[in-house]
Amino acid sequence: MDLVDHEADMAALQARYIDYLVSKVEAAFAYTSARSVFVASGWSSISLLSPRVWRRWEKPVLEAVVQTAHACGGLVHHHFHGRCMAVLTELATLGLDCICPFERPPGGDVTDLQRVRATLSERTAFNGNVHTVRTLIDGDSAAVRAEVLEILEAFEGSQRLIVGTGDQVGAETPDDNIYAMIETVRAYSA
Repeated sequence: MDLVDHEADMAALQARYIDYLVSKVEAAFAYTSARSVFVASGWSSISLLSPRVWRRWEKPVLEAVVQTAHACGGLVHHHFHGRCMAVLTELATLGLDCICPFERPPGGDVTDLQRVRATLSERTAFNGNVHTVRTLIDGDSAAVRAEVLEILEAFEGSQRLIVGTGDQVGAETPDDNIYAMIETVRAYSA
């Protein structure tokens, strides 16, 4: 609510936050062996904010991080929870090097992998999309294989693909399903 009700105060805080993150990114590349930075969006996804609010408050932060990391010769991996399709084109053109997890419903809104691939083109790596609960926890090896094959088919020939989970691997995930995901990628992406 403060983003709307106290925009001037929040803009000043946003400027300070951008300066803080830029200094952290610069330090990461200057004083460590890091080759990339990871930026999470647990508080700024389209599942929580409208696209308009995201564009005003989060997009400038990401732009600054990407510009700084690239100036330092580094990469940016962005973890964008939940819904993403309303701002996918903007995410793809920000210069982010990798985006994850491209969640399927109900947590996310990724239902058209061909559209995602076309939007990302070969400029941004796709990471994710095997449903964490429905497929990995509640499904069987056949369901896992089917979902992995769907991802591989949509991104066939892409050099910018990481098959992964739709967010995490819960402790209750059967080992057989994790092995099925890995083995399917190995078998069909050679």
